[in-house]
Amino acid sequence: MKKVLFIVLPLILLIGGGVVLFLGWKGIIKLPFFPQKKVAKKTGKQTAVAKTPAAKKPDPVIAKPDPAPPKPKVIPPKPDIEAGEKKLALVWNTMEAAQLVPIVQDWKDPDLAKILVRMDEDKVTELLAALDPVRASRLSRAIETVAAKPKPVVPTGA
Repeated sequence: MKKVLFIVLPLILLIGGGVVLFLGWKGIIKLPFFPQKKVAKKTGKQTAVAKTPAAKKPDPVIAKPDPAPPKPKVIPPKPDIEAGEKKLALVWNTMEAAQLVPIVQDWKDPDLAKILVRMDEDKVTELLAALDPVRASRLSRAIETVAAKPKPVVPTGA
């Protein structure tokens, strides 16, 4: 009985293994260690069996995430020149004309005129009187030019 088992059992394993390998080779069952063949459907026309696997189509169920939205451009805020001129005019209004003369010596006339237009008229008069008459004359013309510029008009809703 033992001799029969030693002969029959290996034969059954060899035949069973051969059948499994044959079915895998034909593509009837899928074996992970065996290359898969595509089985052509039987139709009236001759069809060729693909030798190389075709590119996989994306699975319609699994959606790709949307690409990240573009980052908005960061525009740095522009300095408010007008607010700076107003603030400086308020500070200079509190100072004596004799103190302002050395401060405004290195200022350009058009820049200084923008500040003087925003100051109290009495304080501007004192400062012009304390300055050199030639410079006071140039500043007076610059003040006139700055004061004559029309203010921008904001259009109302059309």
